[in-house]
Amino acid sequence: MTSKISWRARKFFLALQLTSLLALPTFAQAPQSKRLVWHYCNVGHKFAESGDYNAAIANFSKALTIDPDDITSRKERAASYLGVGRNADALADYDRIIALKPDVERYYQERALTNEKLHRLDKALLDYDQIIRLNPTRDTPHYRKAALYETLHDYSKAVAEYSLVIARNPKDDEAYTKRGHANFLRADYKSALKDLTEAIKLDPGYAARAYAERSKVYEKLGKNDLAEQDRQKAKSLNARDQ
Repeated sequence: MTSKISWRARKFFLALQLTSLLALPTFAQAPQSKRLVWHYCNVGHKFAESGDYNAAIANFSKALTIDPDDITSRKERAASYLGVGRNADALADYDRIIALKPDVERYYQERALTNEKLHRLDKALLDYDQIIRLNPTRDTPHYRKAALYETLHDYSKAVAEYSLVIARNPKDDEAYTKRGHANFLRADYKSALKDLTEAIKLDPGYAARAYAERSKVYEKLGKNDLAEQDRQKAKSLNARDQ
């Protein structure tokens, strides 16, 4: 038995479909300049997919000569620049994209990673700060900031970033493991031991790194028997997962 739809419902859905179709711009209706931008962008995308990044860059550049504010062409060109190691050129494109779309967090993420490639870690940190302002619930930028602080040997700031993650997700064993490592690096062995033990407690079956890190702490504390036990446990878990 088929269900019956009232004429009012049918009328509503037909009107909705018509409105959606009318709202879609067609290639033929677009201005000639826009059609050229779409053409070059589409050709560039196909070259990029095939791995011919230089040809892709040439086509995206043609599109941007016509419309310098075309976001799709610019972000695709930035990705192609990265594909051939032209990181500074990619950064310039991301700068332009963010100037045009300052409230899109993924563009800050892409620029941050590009800044990292260029060893502009201070600029990358600012990009991650902007992501946090746009989306305070995300943990990834805190992890990335912590990793950069470790690279800069600023272990206290790394610990602070991991602590922010733990405050929001107190069962995040990865955050405890990484904070334990950062505490170890700043020679706070008591805090490192506490963090790594908590990480193991939260997920003992997948705590190979936590066991390995804790073995180093036990060595520093002169507890060689416990250190060896943890090394063996880490080795066993790694062997199981291979």
